[in-house]
Amino acid sequence: MLEEALSHLDKILGTYSEGEHYDKVVEAKKRYFELTGLANEEDDDFEARMRCFNDWFILRYPLTNGSTAIEDYLENNDITEESQEVLRGVRYSIFEFTGKNLSGKLVIKDLLSNEKLIFTENSSKIPVFKADFFIGRILRYENDFLLMNGICLLPKEGKSMIKKQIKKVRKLADPIIEESFLLEVEKLKTKWKRFGHVDPSKIFTFEEL
Repeated sequence: MLEEALSHLDKILGTYSEGEHYDKVVEAKKRYFELTGLANEEDDDFEARMRCFNDWFILRYPLTNGSTAIEDYLENNDITEESQEVLRGVRYSIFEFTGKNLSGKLVIKDLLSNEKLIFTENSSKIPVFKADFFIGRILRYENDFLLMNGICLLPKEGKSMIKKQIKKVRKLADPIIEESFLLEVEKLKTKWKRFGHVDPSKIFTFEEL
């Protein structure tokens, strides 16, 4: 089921990235990189950032009719209820890969919800290493999970400061504040990439909530 949902995401990206939607993609890129920091093709994480943009565009950016690409796709295509449930329930958060449990299954912790997600053997390939923490989106179907392509790895140098702010954001339990926070963290990560010689404590600073 998760692989089926993932195939729909690929179709959505292909459908809404060309033709009559092309100008919206250009507009969305400008807005996304205003929110998360400018991207250069020479950057070693450029492709990763573009994958993050793709996920943000199809899931969050409004088209001309006011709907997002995923909402428009689900409205105008015959999609199973199970796939609709998965696609409408994408979890956007900061995650930490904590390794394998005693059963050998991969465990990722959702730091905003403070929930542990145990991946089955069928979805056990993830492009991160133990103790990595990152911004990403996870598909969920019943008790199984799948990581989407857009992953923003965060520097360990900023982990303590980011986790401190996560605790404050978590207490508010406000999806709008969470999304704003995640985009802000991505922007600070971009800043850190540009000014790696600066003390991380001077980069990963947040306003009081």
